[in-house]
Amino acid sequence: MDHYTQVEQTVKEVLAKQSKVDVANIKADALLAEDLRLDSFGALETAFELEEKFAIQIPNEALSSVKTVKDIVDYIAAQTHDKTNAGGC
Repeated sequence: MDHYTQVEQTVKEVLAKQSKVDVANIKADALLAEDLRLDSFGALETAFELEEKFAIQIPNEALSSVKTVKDIVDYIAAQTHDKTNAGGC
């Protein structure tokens, strides 16, 4: 499984837990607020869990700019790509 796919799967699992939507029903173009019904508190909880899982910091500016599942996956994949390459992956 490539890096992007791993990130996408983990993000979907976290979102499924937070939004109580089956992971199989979470699509890349799903809107966080409208489709997954994540309010601002849910979004913060999700961000904290993702920061912990990926060992990154997600600044508030980045949080406010993400609207879809793909936005989150793209951001995290870009932030963690160098870490995985440094480890020989």
